[in-house]
Amino acid sequence: SYYLIETDLVPLLQPFQLLIPKPILTALDVPLRVVIEDAYDRAVGPGVPAPADWRPIKDLAGMAIKLLASVPVAVDNFVEDLGLS
Repeated sequence: SYYLIETDLVPLLQPFQLLIPKPILTALDVPLRVVIEDAYDRAVGPGVPAPADWRPIKDLAGMAIKLLASVPVAVDNFVEDLGLS
């Protein structure tokens, strides 16, 4: 069985919660999720070994578009956490 545990921040950012203000972390969370999601191969089932790939980004243009699309969401999250929305 697999269980999904949703978090407010990507686990990579959680150690920084004591050092960096939350609005900055939530702004970094959105583009970081885009990069992390791009690393997964959804065609391979869970539990099936997958070979390592030396290319961290498979589709550079697609990644750039997704990252640009994540910027307004990151800014919105930042403004919301500041209490300005």
